[in-house]
Amino acid sequence: MKSMFLQDVLEQPKALRELLKQKGTLVRMAKTLRHDSVLFLGMGASYYASLYATIYLRSHGIDAQCRELSEFIWYDSEKLLERYETIFLVSQSGETAELTRFLDLYAGKINNCVLVTNNPQSSNAKVFTDSRVFPVFAGIERAMGSSKTFLNTIVTLLIVASAWIGEELNYERLIEYVENALTLKIELFTQDLLKKENSILVA
Repeated sequence: MKSMFLQDVLEQPKALRELLKQKGTLVRMAKTLRHDSVLFLGMGASYYASLYATIYLRSHGIDAQCRELSEFIWYDSEKLLERYETIFLVSQSGETAELTRFLDLYAGKINNCVLVTNNPQSSNAKVFTDSRVFPVFAGIERAMGSSKTFLNTIVTLLIVASAWIGEELNYERLIEYVENALTLKIELFTQDLLKKENSILVA
């Protein structure tokens, strides 16, 4: 029997296809946002998923920063928000306690914020207008880890970023790569590892 986490991992190509069906809508939404300076705030997988768009935007001359949401709440000043035209709040569940805290603390900044989430029906999503909630269309995550949501969040933010840059990225190849990765016979790697007396895993 497959584990819940493995089921989620194996559904990544399907989740990507569902997301890419909505690409046109996401591009239109992205083009309504100001983007000379952009801040991404998230925690855990949401933070790391935001790094890809941050690096991509910076490589094209856009002032983009990515910060850990809880650290921002505790250690940064509201004045820092003044320098960003658009603030992306990234949360798989849309119910993160720190996200709720941010919205309470900086209610006056809501018009500059966008929510990226796998749960557009969350209580926090209701704070935003529909045009400022970007669903990632990953479907249900059964396990605690976010596999489908992580990958779909990366692609959602890259869709937004590439719409601003005016560059077309080939996501169909991505689906192909993910499908190929999921067909690898991992047992062969495991057998090779077992033959080694000293194995070091780096991640």
